[in-house]
Amino acid sequence: MGNSTYEFSLDAKSNALFVEDAQGNIATATLLLDHIDPAAGAVTLRCRSPDAAVAAPACSIFTSMRLREDLQLDLRPLLTSGDGPFQIAPEHDVAWQCELRLGASLAPYPLSALEGVLIEQRTRQATRLPFLVDPEHAERFITQSQPVPVGVYDVELHLELESGAGFELLLSGWIVSRSQPEQVSLEITQPGEGASFRRDQIAFGVLGDLESTRAVLVTLRSEVDYPLSVRCRVRVADANNTVPQTDWIEAQRQELLLAPGKPVPLRLTLRVPDEIETNLVDGLFHGELNIVRADTGETIEIVPFQEISGSHTALVSDISFELRRPRFDLSIPYAFGDWASPREDSDYRTDLRVSVGPTLSRIVTVEVRHQSQKPRHVSVLPEGPVLDSQGQVVSALRLVPFESKSTQEIAPGGTGRFRFLFECDADCPVDSATAGVRISSPGGGGHSPRCCH
Repeated sequence: MGNSTYEFSLDAKSNALFVEDAQGNIATATLLLDHIDPAAGAVTLRCRSPDAAVAAPACSIFTSMRLREDLQLDLRPLLTSGDGPFQIAPEHDVAWQCELRLGASLAPYPLSALEGVLIEQRTRQATRLPFLVDPEHAERFITQSQPVPVGVYDVELHLELESGAGFELLLSGWIVSRSQPEQVSLEITQPGEGASFRRDQIAFGVLGDLESTRAVLVTLRSEVDYPLSVRCRVRVADANNTVPQTDWIEAQRQELLLAPGKPVPLRLTLRVPDEIETNLVDGLFHGELNIVRADTGETIEIVPFQEISGSHTALVSDISFELRRPRFDLSIPYAFGDWASPREDSDYRTDLRVSVGPTLSRIVTVEVRHQSQKPRHVSVLPEGPVLDSQGQVVSALRLVPFESKSTQEIAPGGTGRFRFLFECDADCPVDSATAGVRISSPGGGGHSPRCCH
């Protein structure tokens, strides 16, 4: 009345006030508060005068909404954990997810619409952040992947409930975009199943005899505040830096999604093939585990998950193992001697001093022993043509198996005996020649000695 303002006290026993205008008219003003929860989202007010008509010059209605204290807004990069603010890199696209959660159980609260705006704190430049309903989770809203330029951003969110009520929330400094080195930490399992033989690198130990397959378990973690989709690559080589033609070490999963701080186990399995290229040598093999981005192929630095005391290696991603295949001992007994003599190239040579006559045949026995700790299937077969002293092929002379199996199982400490027959045609043009045999065993070394006739 009379353009005067009066304050009501909510703590008073009565909410009635006596007011007076400039002409001395007195009236009573009463504040009535009630909780309104309209089912249809609309409120209708009707004014009635009990006796006589009274003119009401103006009527203002104000509505307000108070958010519950246990209501939380969860905005984060897609498939990440942890609490904000979040740091991201401007070089890479990031998708976002947002949910409204309620109560101690943090159950999702349904929304009908959600819009977001990024506001850079220094320039106040606004960038729209469009949200769509997640097809896999109806309560969740997600965005397409997009880069965020360098800066510190407030996030202004416009939310609409299923009832039609809408409100806005501001997350101050919620996103920090700045360049940072991408790193993945690696933790080596030790001790236990899948343990490495060294604390400071991925070491498979010795393989090639009793064991030809072994696995090492490692744990990877993203060290940046956004998820990384990565691929694993493994390269190994022998002491001469010769790389196997096939992959000896296989990762359990070729592509991984690393969420910030979330451990992801990875099993690396080394399988030594039964047939190994002849240019590979036994001894120490070395290599490295490489992690690259799945989208760009860029290499990501691998760092130790924790500092390793007493480590003498520069990279925790180093890989090592020793190939130690069982070796063969070869002898060709004759009278009181042995016609087989080892050479630097691991071949064996013997001379049979005989005269070549019509339909001549000579039987040669090759004895083979191995240094393996388990039974081995050993094969000895003729290899290549028969050559004369000048290195020319002698088609009239042949070396063929004779009254023995070409493949025999030889126990540890045992001896396998393989017999071969030199067959000669009547018109053999030479009086001496050499023939080769190939000694091989699955998972073992191979030799190619030459037998002389």
